[in-house]
Amino acid sequence: MTTLPALRAPTDSLAPTALTRTGLGVAIQDGHCRVLTFKPIAVGSALLEVHGLVVSAPGRYTLQVAADKHVAPPEGLSLDQEPERYLWRFLNHSCRPNAAFQGLRLFALQDLDVGDEVTFDYHCTEYEIAAAFTCRCGHCEGRLIRGFKHLSPAEQARLAPHLAPHLADLLPPAP
Repeated sequence: MTTLPALRAPTDSLAPTALTRTGLGVAIQDGHCRVLTFKPIAVGSALLEVHGLVVSAPGRYTLQVAADKHVAPPEGLSLDQEPERYLWRFLNHSCRPNAAFQGLRLFALQDLDVGDEVTFDYHCTEYEIAAAFTCRCGHCEGRLIRGFKHLSPAEQARLAPHLAPHLADLLPPAP
């Protein structure tokens, strides 16, 4: 079992600001909000479900759930307000994620230890990222994250097992 990562700045806090029944919580680490595990979680476990307002355009804190539908959290929520419903807004991208969405539910792709950050690959849900950014996951060389639309056909095909239906429908038929 791993321990929680060491703090790097005096303002950082790994005490969860909000802890869910599934053992996930929001913590501030390296000056950024992260969803961390506060208990071991088995592969295949449902981690959370997305709730929010359905909007037509992507935003910095939305999750794409259909070709023209995105879920947004209500504006003005603090870190500890309704963690069971809106924890998803603090999920970060990773090029080697440990979780993936199936519909509106996030599932563990591997066993998670205490202190693991829960991540998913934004390319598996987002056709085009509202605000492109340089990846800091540590598993790549800082690639630009822009969305599924900007991936090569080979990269898109590699993600096929974890793609949201609105993106899987864009893949060419298998031979």
